[in-house]
Amino acid sequence: MPGCCSRKKWPPWAAWQPAHEINNPNGFVRCNLSTFIRYSQRMKDMIDLYQQLIASGTPLPLLQQETDSIRRELKIDLILKNTPEMLAQSIEGTDRIARIVADLKSFSHVDDPGESAADLNEELKRTLAVLEPQIPADTEVLSELRPLPPFICHAGLMSQAFFNIIQNALQSRREGLQLNISSGCSDDGIGIVITDNGCGIAAENLSRVFDPFFTTKDVGSGTGMGLTVARELIRCAGGTVQISSREGAGTSVTLRFPHASKGR
Repeated sequence: MPGCCSRKKWPPWAAWQPAHEINNPNGFVRCNLSTFIRYSQRMKDMIDLYQQLIASGTPLPLLQQETDSIRRELKIDLILKNTPEMLAQSIEGTDRIARIVADLKSFSHVDDPGESAADLNEELKRTLAVLEPQIPADTEVLSELRPLPPFICHAGLMSQAFFNIIQNALQSRREGLQLNISSGCSDDGIGIVITDNGCGIAAENLSRVFDPFFTTKDVGSGTGMGLTVARELIRCAGGTVQISSREGAGTSVTLRFPHASKGR
């Protein structure tokens, strides 16, 4: 039933939990600012001491002796050394938060009114950008994205579907993961293939992967709704999802979409 999702802005079950990606830089920015508050109080104490000693007419040798002692006690030299780096890190953290928010806004298409012509290659790239913090350092991501015609859909919902599928692939292997994403267009429509060399799916479970709440992950590690949601979003856009897999040999997810002028 093409178009059945066209009026949905952002469904409640599409919560992909980006908060921890923002909380990480926000945490050390807050920590640095808290430290800077303590530093600024020590600097104030130092300045107050200078003013008191000068106002009382303290002889210069004694003034120097007193201030040197308090300067060591308040660790002013350490404060002067650490502050520029601490502030630079905080600026870097706020820049990181800004980039994350920009990626999330681009990914969600939160300002889009509904269905429009989308480049599915761009949605795949945005999805990878949002998932970047979750990609292990030794993961090899290979993309072969051929030019695609515009596809009429709710781009934010398509990104959510891609997110669920790619995130599943990223969680399929702890080390040495290879993720391949390819796209292309033929007379039959648009095709996207997402393949990994992860743990694969046991034959007896393959027919159940789209069942709501079905998961082979440890308790608390997944809701079992990721692929269910992805399939429904893709179906709403007029597409199909097929999964082929062998246990221990990886999984391949094939998405097919009609041309924008067909089936809509």
